Amino acid sequence: MQKKTAFAKRPFSAAQLCTHIGFPFIMRLSVCCCSIILITAQLLLAKTSNSQSIRDETITVEAKNEPLEKTLKKIEKLSGFRMAYPSEKIVQYKNVTLLKETRTVEKTLKLILDNTDLDFKQFEKKIIIFEKNGMKNPPSEAADLQGNTAGYIAGVLKGLF
Repeated sequence: MQKKTAFAKRPFSAAQLCTHIGFPFIMRLSVCCCSIILITAQLLLAKTSNSQSIRDETITVEAKNEPLEKTLKKIEKLSGFRMAYPSEKIVQYKNVTLLKETRTVEKTLKLILDNTDLDFKQFEKKIIIFEKNGMKNPPSEAADLQGNTAGYIAGVLKGLF
């Protein structure tokens, strides 16, 4: 008489495995494995992206005897860049005229700020407008600039001067 053991079965062949477990299950399993491999490969090959430069971004803007602040808000809306500036300096300039033309954000800002004592610098997706001859207010008072990025701007302005 032969002894029967519960674990002494022969291993399944590939064909028997497919019919035993089920073909749909194996297909789902292979799709999941392929998806995991593809996602992992994309993550391994991913690079950091750079925000777009004001030298590359083009806008079409026009201004006819408008205040500088209104013109800057137009540029901010069209370009997607956030702008920060000292309000007390911007208010002084009330007659900005700019012909309607498609140009880069950098060229537009240079044209607008050309006859002023203001200059600008880009930091990621932010444009900081400041006085050319230096900052009269200490960085601790930079919270007056605009928005909730005052702490970031104060740190940036420290590096400029």
